[in-house]
Amino acid sequence: IKAELKQAKDLQLSLLPQQLDIEQISEIYGLEVQSHFESSEELAGDYWMLFPVDERLAFVTLDLTGHGVVSALNAVRCHTLMLELQYLLGEPMQFVRALNERLVKLLPRGSFATFCMGM
Repeated sequence: IKAELKQAKDLQLSLLPQQLDIEQISEIYGLEVQSHFESSEELAGDYWMLFPVDERLAFVTLDLTGHGVVSALNAVRCHTLMLELQYLLGEPMQFVRALNERLVKLLPRGSFATFCMGM
């Protein structure tokens, strides 16, 4: 089980922006972007991402309720949904509305996500 948790953690970390992506975004947008991700357990429901949107940059963070495997799986769901909906990023209200409509149907009753987006 320990080896599988390590693989799951590596998979989860691979969904976050990688150093090369961060460096490219920093160069294109003239920003200094630094990151540090450390979960309180092997797996977590925390997530962040950068999305280029025309000449703008969208920054998204979210935190799903709970810790461990369930919240990590829900973070992967959110990651997938955000990639599917990135065509709406130019209209942040539509993006957030569409994401919320889908999450309500996917997340278990009593679960929620704290979400923050900046452009």
